[in-house]
Amino acid sequence: ELSYNTTINNRPDDYTFNRFTVSNPHKYLVPGTNIISVQVLNQSLSSSDLFIDVRISGKEASSEPIPDPNTPLDTDDIFNLEIFPIWESNELIVFQETMTIPGGYLKPGETYRIRCKMKDNTGCWSHWSDPVQLITGDPVPSELTKHLRITEIMYNPADPSEDDPNDNEEFEFIELTNIGDEAVDLSSLSFIDGITFDFIDSTLIFLNPGQYVLVVRNINAFIHRYGSALSPRIAGEYEGKLSNGGETIVLVDIWSGVIAEFNYDDAWYPTTDGEGYSLVMNEPSSTPETWGQKSIWRPSRILGGSPGHPE
Repeated sequence: ELSYNTTINNRPDDYTFNRFTVSNPHKYLVPGTNIISVQVLNQSLSSSDLFIDVRISGKEASSEPIPDPNTPLDTDDIFNLEIFPIWESNELIVFQETMTIPGGYLKPGETYRIRCKMKDNTGCWSHWSDPVQLITGDPVPSELTKHLRITEIMYNPADPSEDDPNDNEEFEFIELTNIGDEAVDLSSLSFIDGITFDFIDSTLIFLNPGQYVLVVRNINAFIHRYGSALSPRIAGEYEGKLSNGGETIVLVDIWSGVIAEFNYDDAWYPTTDGEGYSLVMNEPSSTPETWGQKSIWRPSRILGGSPGHPE
């Protein structure tokens, strides 16, 4: 129980919203007006820059799941966008007239609100500005969309030999190939579902025409099985693992948005489901919208798959 004029020292500014769920709202809330009481402490009683934003939201009890607060909302629920930002820029030291929002955070046709705040020469931040509201259009096709293909997926490798200490899943890999006639920059590319891997941390950023790159689950295990000659083509290790039962793979470009989102299925070809063969793209000229179809893929012709070779 603190007095009304209590102060606090060495408390950093907190610009994030903290969410609290009332587990038994019927005990506290009534039909009509409800009041939230909050005590806020400042470093001095003469300070003029203290502010707090408190809100309460609710819905009638039902069996429906509570929406993910990080998902872009309809305009009727626009207040939640202020609490759960989907993207924030770094602090801009030099003034910029324009700001590019990474397309990977946006969905076509959705409504978004954008705010900014300023910091003065004492290090104090202003309130958030009034919002600028926009509805996103369709993404502009990028060079990655036109030229980059996922050409091989080893999702359920064969078991290792008796003298190999690795589990079979350690030999997983995904191969990407530049089928175009121009080099592509992979630095803004990342896998965000199925596996996670960010090419900004890759050892291989640029992909020339006809070249391929590999992302693997375990570099040492991969080299043990496939040889060190492929080492220069390995971008790095991804987090997670590919499901043996099939799942969704999502590849995004931070500026252009989703490059590919598709499902592979272990029921397509029994030989790719633990017998040592990989899924190889049968039609590299196909568009990403079709990659979830069985006809786009076939089993590799070589046991163990064919990383780096169109077999």
